[in-house]
Amino acid sequence: MPYQYHKNNYKMKLYYTTIKGQDQIQNEPYLSLGGYKSASLVSNNTLGNMFDAITSQTIANSKEREYIGLILKNETNARVENIWLWFEFPEKCYSKFRVAAVNLSSDENDVPVMEHIPTRNSQPSFAEFHEADGIENAVLLGNLDVGAMIGLWFERQLLKGLADIVTDEKELYEVHPQNPDLVRPIIQETIDEIKICMLWGSEYYGSPIGEDLI
Repeated sequence: MPYQYHKNNYKMKLYYTTIKGQDQIQNEPYLSLGGYKSASLVSNNTLGNMFDAITSQTIANSKEREYIGLILKNETNARVENIWLWFEFPEKCYSKFRVAAVNLSSDENDVPVMEHIPTRNSQPSFAEFHEADGIENAVLLGNLDVGAMIGLWFERQLLKGLADIVTDEKELYEVHPQNPDLVRPIIQETIDEIKICMLWGSEYYGSPIGEDLI
């Protein structure tokens, strides 16, 4: 799921999580199931950087929810206040996203850590999810001091009746543009390009100060 951020030297950064320990490499997004902040950034605007492509198996299990645990870290040079988050969905979208922000606890060595879930379909126990569909429904994540972190759970659920939608004849075939007596198959999208948007520095998200995406 691509998301975007500004390319400046000091920014808020999203990291994958890992159970190996803080700042260890996490090369597999599907294993980002909470735990410690890894050393691996969620790549900007890259397909599959959060959830896998939508396949026939995914559709067959469309009632199941999927989760990924990320950590947002303030790597700006100042305290960041009033962090708002929302989703921007494309016109044709098969997925529904929700987000939950959680405070990190500490392990026995006083290293920050978030809840870890055993599988992609295991719902976190200590998370309250919000839809945050569009800027008018943005959710407030709070404030972060320099170097501070917060855990973010993202939930994906495919739309109800998706199997019927993608197998509808109107979705599978279209009239050939060069020969109206013929039809041709419609290439089905397998990726939802959903944007995760954030802004901060203003009490009200309708009046952003500085950056409006990370």
